Amino acid sequence: MTAYVGTTWDTVVYREVSPFWKIDSKSAPTITFHGSLDPIVAVYQSRNHHGKLQSLGVKNELHEYPTFHGFDQRQIDDVMRTFITFVQGSIN
Repeated sequence: MTAYVGTTWDTVVYREVSPFWKIDSKSAPTITFHGSLDPIVAVYQSRNHHGKLQSLGVKNELHEYPTFHGFDQRQIDDVMRTFITFVQGSIN
């Protein structure tokens, strides 16, 4: 993360770049796709984000795939179908 935020660990800086600390009850509908075996971004982060969105009443979905940090073509096809359906259902 140091390369991303430009500094060593600093709670204030990391909270500033984390979407988890930016969401509130007025946040936009959110869909998340995550590889449950991802060694780079732990799946608990998406699960926690999903839980916070749920607790705030924000429309959201979490979809986990049994893969690492990337998706294969079958999973990509599923992501695209799922994303389109989500967006179509979120348009008022």
